[in-house]
Amino acid sequence: MEERALAIDLGSSSVRAIVFQKDGNGTLQTVPGALSRRPRHMSTAEPGQATFDAEGYFADLVACIDELEAAGCLESISTVAVDSQWHSIVPIDSSGSPIGQALSWADTRPRHPLTELKDARMPAEEARFEDLRQRTGCAFAPLYWTWRAPWLVAQAGGSSIARFVGLPELVGQQLLDDPSTSLSMASGTGLLATAEQQWDDEALRLAGITAAMLPPLAPPGWRGRLSPTWRRRWPGLAGADWSPVVGDGAAANVGVGCDRPGQAAMTIGTSAAVRAIRPAPDRSQLAPNLWRYCLDAERVVVGAAFSSGGQLYAWALSLWEGTSTAATGALVDGAGMARGVSHEVRYDLPLDIAAGSEGVLVLPWHAGTRPPAPSVPGGQGCIVGLGLGHTGAHIVSAAVEAVCFQLAQGLADLEQDGEKALEIVANGGAIDRSPWWRARLASVLGRPLHCPTVQETTALGAAALALGVELSASSMEDELVAPVEEDVKELARARARWASWYDKLLPIARAAGE
Repeated sequence: MEERALAIDLGSSSVRAIVFQKDGNGTLQTVPGALSRRPRHMSTAEPGQATFDAEGYFADLVACIDELEAAGCLESISTVAVDSQWHSIVPIDSSGSPIGQALSWADTRPRHPLTELKDARMPAEEARFEDLRQRTGCAFAPLYWTWRAPWLVAQAGGSSIARFVGLPELVGQQLLDDPSTSLSMASGTGLLATAEQQWDDEALRLAGITAAMLPPLAPPGWRGRLSPTWRRRWPGLAGADWSPVVGDGAAANVGVGCDRPGQAAMTIGTSAAVRAIRPAPDRSQLAPNLWRYCLDAERVVVGAAFSSGGQLYAWALSLWEGTSTAATGALVDGAGMARGVSHEVRYDLPLDIAAGSEGVLVLPWHAGTRPPAPSVPGGQGCIVGLGLGHTGAHIVSAAVEAVCFQLAQGLADLEQDGEKALEIVANGGAIDRSPWWRARLASVLGRPLHCPTVQETTALGAAALALGVELSASSMEDELVAPVEEDVKELARARARWASWYDKLLPIARAAGE
């Protein structure tokens, strides 16, 4: 019997609603024409700011679902699957209304009172924060609610904050009258002990809040239903169950069938990440450069993420062509987020630049760093090795190589953490649309890449989880991209030079944010 799922993707660059259909063979396909999308743009008026209007975001989601309902695409929907960007936070008042704007993952402004103390990084404090990272999978850093909640309290002034929620919990409150949070989303706050799957007392103390100020953890077997008002508006969803929200990174792994031992997924979209999925509870010692979040009660996702990805390419491309946002699709400001997007970024441009970019290196701190890497504020990106004989194309090439170098280091950390000789499945907008980028990444890694041809992998992963469909990378149509042998050694030398410059300039870049 055919089943249909509505997949909702609460992304940082867009909100999307897509209908997937499960056929008699247990495979999932998108329903033709059943996709609605609204682009989203962050507010970046201040240095380090990357916020969005929560009410406007919700209105765009409603518009997407309205569009599918009007087109008759919501008939026979049995379940609604939601994936969401991790780490967003929204303070709300006692009536449930947002106070100010919502912080996205890219906002680097939060500061914690402890960081103002001269002895905040004494050995005892360092040990305390490392214990916190081992329990929660999250460093003590601006990305997480341990910093964000007290900073937002200070920013609120006289406003009374009743609770903190993330973007998906705000959506749940509006549509389902249920603000419960999934384990997956809770693990991205930095407040959840991932093995115990409960709020961590020490993390709450650091955040200066109580569990009562957080969304309730959804119980095992949780399912949601639309409230009566929304059932009348969307009759096609009136009988549908809503599944627990899953973090977009974890959903992306599932969407490419990369959720088994011996595999890692590399995703290059706006940002970049490398991730592997392991059974839960995972009480192993977490390697220094990795984080650990929950996919669900049975699995965790371990990996490394980097703020620079496709947005760094878009910025470098605009330098090369001397074009505006209308031509390149994006310009990147100090907060590292795209603004004024008018067209898709052109990833299919041929770049006749040799491996290693003829000595040009990019230190990709344009959008800052992601923990547990040392904290660098946005706007500190550097270009070294640039001479009069180079062109803007060399900067584009070096920017791509910088992203690849970071992913290669993340992969090395995962393999050092016990995941030996991982098979790599690569996806994301940049990888999907750029044969040149695929070849350069394979050559940096020195091993072949499996690049699935399937589209909308994040939403597909959420739908697969909701419908109980097991996706397998080995059964998907993909392109096997082999390293270019003559490029492997040159890129290894370039990576070593890049790492040396990275280490030398890192203290200067970090100091710029103090």
